[in-house]
Amino acid sequence: MRQKIEKNFKQIHIEDIYEWKDTTSIPDSISFLLSTQPIVIPEKKVLVVNPILQQKDISKIKQTITPNVIQEHMEPAKFIYLNEKTKQGFLKAMTEEFKLEPFFEGIMDRENLSSTEIGNKIAVPHPLFSAHVPASSIYIGVNARELDWGHSNVKVVFLIILSEKDELRYEYIYREIYQIMKYRDMMDRLMKVKTYEDFIQLL
Repeated sequence: MRQKIEKNFKQIHIEDIYEWKDTTSIPDSISFLLSTQPIVIPEKKVLVVNPILQQKDISKIKQTITPNVIQEHMEPAKFIYLNEKTKQGFLKAMTEEFKLEPFFEGIMDRENLSSTEIGNKIAVPHPLFSAHVPASSIYIGVNARELDWGHSNVKVVFLIILSEKDELRYEYIYREIYQIMKYRDMMDRLMKVKTYEDFIQLL
């Protein structure tokens, strides 16, 4: 099981293996556990999986560990509310605000290949390649008006800069964004936020 987890989830650090009948030895710092037996441990998330870790178990783990990836990479300094008229103007303003000017050309090259609009007035732009930066970052931009993004209009932008040095993948971010998109009420409110505090409360 350990080998399969390390192979499929490089972002997971396995702290230790514990006897399921004695959970008192599990440190307080551990908040997520995989168990082969149904157990309940207060204030800890427990996912029950098959001891031989089948494909359905791997899928369950993916669904469990990827939520909150946006919150984990967000902070007030990575949120901006703008009132631009064009996609290029919006992305230019975002990169300037967050001092990401070196990535602007790569972001626009990616947009020229195909639109990064994914539906429900959301776009997920990013450079063509991972960056030589210490860690991955997610920047949020909300525009006062809808922007023509190619195939349809966009109002909320998740600008992603992935680092070559960590294991965060686009699929984890996309999966969480698609989860957000499923809830119409949340999407309606998301389009109206103007502050980081309002945005993060909706996630």
